[in-house]
Amino acid sequence: MRASSPPSPLHSRLAWSAAHLLATRGLALLTRLALARLLAPEHFGLFGLVAVALGLLTAVADFGLHGALVQRRGAGKHGLASSVCWALAASGAVLWAVAALAGAPALAAFHGDARLLAPAQALGALLFFQSLAVVPTALLMRQGRFKPLVLAEFAGVALGAVAALLLARAGHGVWGLVAQQLLGAALTALLVWQVVRWRPECRVRAAALQSLWPFGRAMAGTRLVMYLRQNLDQLFIGALLGAAPLGVYMIAFTFTEGLRTQVASAAARVMLPLYSQQQGNPEALRRHYLRATRVMILALAPMSLAALLYAEAFCLHVLGPAWKDAATPMRILAFGGLLHVASGPAAEVLQGMGRPQELLRMAWRNVLLFALPCTALLTWWQGTVGAAMAFTLTVATQRVALHRALRAAIGLDARAVWHASGAPLALAAGTCMAAYALRGTLPLALEAALLALGWLVAGLKLARR
Repeated sequence: MRASSPPSPLHSRLAWSAAHLLATRGLALLTRLALARLLAPEHFGLFGLVAVALGLLTAVADFGLHGALVQRRGAGKHGLASSVCWALAASGAVLWAVAALAGAPALAAFHGDARLLAPAQALGALLFFQSLAVVPTALLMRQGRFKPLVLAEFAGVALGAVAALLLARAGHGVWGLVAQQLLGAALTALLVWQVVRWRPECRVRAAALQSLWPFGRAMAGTRLVMYLRQNLDQLFIGALLGAAPLGVYMIAFTFTEGLRTQVASAAARVMLPLYSQQQGNPEALRRHYLRATRVMILALAPMSLAALLYAEAFCLHVLGPAWKDAATPMRILAFGGLLHVASGPAAEVLQGMGRPQELLRMAWRNVLLFALPCTALLTWWQGTVGAAMAFTLTVATQRVALHRALRAAIGLDARAVWHASGAPLALAAGTCMAAYALRGTLPLALEAALLALGWLVAGLKLARR
């Protein structure tokens, strides 16, 4: 008798990725909701001015070596992981010192606001904590051990959430947001080291680092330019409009594009190892990509459509009247998120195939030729609404370029993408239209339960196709 086939590694890993998303990002979003009721837009804006600037360093703090370790076969052997571990620990400490001693005063002087100095100096420690977690996290991903990774990150998010709420309730303003980031990163780094089955050798091999550098350099460059593309809107809002408008925009971003980005990163940690294992098999790459696209649409399209329909009610009645100006940017960003999720996790295919240089070239062209001038002009002209418009246009142009690259790399065509995405998009649109039509005719709890049940049944059937 033929033995039953083992569970699909894609389904298993996507299940743990979904658990990671629901646990960590769900808690983070609930915390952000509670903090929006306790803090003013200016508090979020002050934190955002620091976080956006610090993110430029965070984007390249691992020098692309996290992705290189995940992509490289035998990463735990021949001193590769050990050399990366010690190099990143040293560079993280140096970057922390630079951010605290030079970056924080420069940021406060640039914005003319002394209130930024202390939070910026404190948040510089993120660079060190995140550098410490790079190697164990990459090894856990490479081994497919997502369960301990999910649990470690959830514990970090939970500790950060508790600290943030206690400090915000006690009237400490922006320090609640600072503590949330620092404590969460520190605990996560500690726990991933506890669960990984590996310890570094007490030496650094220059040859090992050099072998990873070409891939890592391209990955770091790609992450930097992707960070710029993702945050140009907030950079220009902070520079041109100030802290309070930035705080309003950050909330709109968090519950639309920020949520989509977190789901995409959760999918990427699953898909990148799978793509790396199948990098010489275009047919398998197409199959995994299309299946992941379907699952991502099922997870995210209803959220984007709901934001389009209910943005104003959400801002006024859930967040509070202080956030009413976030409604229009939220709708625009939700539309951009819908465009993004409908096209699937495309960038990870090229990364898994070992072609980050191609990604880097596309991203730089998009940022320099389109995103930078468009964001500067529209933010100056229309404020936060213009920034949201520029971001959505940037997303659309980048996705077109990515799909052209996938057509050349793995033979992906538009009909295959539509076959994977059409039914989930139709289901999402139908569910949201039904919710809008039923609004006020049934008790809210019953309406939500019926819609959730219908979505769950239909979504599970589509996810298995």
